[in-house]
Amino acid sequence: MSEERIIAEVSHTGLVELNLPEYADRRVEVIVWPVEEIKPLESIELATMQQENGFAMAVLADPEEDVWNDL
Repeated sequence: MSEERIIAEVSHTGLVELNLPEYADRRVEVIVWPVEEIKPLESIELATMQQENGFAMAVLADPEEDVWNDL
């Protein structure tokens, strides 16, 4: 079973209905996470920081480490 992200609208009564026939007769885990709390800009900033760390600059950018092109 693969993971699947579904963003659903919650009705004014607080109900969410999911139709998941591919998971019939199976157990699934449902996690509720308000969409407003997901910060896409923050994830982009973290990816940028990771890109600029010492390992990426010293090891991954080193031409001696680029052995896959020689295969």
